[in-house]
Amino acid sequence: MPETLARPFGVKYSFTLHDVDKTRLLGFDNAHGVARAQTYDHRHRFRRTAELVPYNFQGADELIVDFFAAVEQACRQEGVAFDFVDEDTEVEDDDEADESGNPS
Repeated sequence: MPETLARPFGVKYSFTLHDVDKTRLLGFDNAHGVARAQTYDHRHRFRRTAELVPYNFQGADELIVDFFAAVEQACRQEGVAFDFVDEDTEVEDDDEADESGNPS
């Protein structure tokens, strides 16, 4: 994506946390501008997603750290375990598919 005044890093992103009923609980994104501000980068408060707070986007690494810190805080607030499952996933190589498109 090209760099613009709204997205000076040229990155469009949307990270969200949802509950089991698919209700959005919190988010970090730059899909739209913040009212009364010149920034697109913002976060949606936990359980008050209509409330937008400007977010100082510094790069992808910081965004991921900030998002998961907010998720961890939300889990702690709700008394829910904050756990990751570390799994190795094999990605199928297109060269390994036979002529029918099925993996060999």
